Amino acid sequence: MSVLDEIEEIESGLREQRCPDEVVSAAEEVTEFFPDRSDALEYVSAYREAYRGEDVDDPVGFAESWYESFDGDMSGITDQFLYED
Repeated sequence: MSVLDEIEEIESGLREQRCPDEVVSAAEEVTEFFPDRSDALEYVSAYREAYRGEDVDDPVGFAESWYESFDGDMSGITDQFLYED
């Protein structure tokens, strides 16, 4: 393992520690759709922030639907939650 790989692993662990348990749990469920765990954490955090205060809470179902609709291309899924109208 290179030094860069070790640094990225440490950064990923720190990101995970800063996230609430429910975000980490949901990210574990969607990791299969993303290239790495940090992308899954970022997606779930953005999803929860976008739908905060609403009755919608299905980041796993949304990710699965996106994955199927776009033939496995997850690019753009997180970005859509980061932009406001």
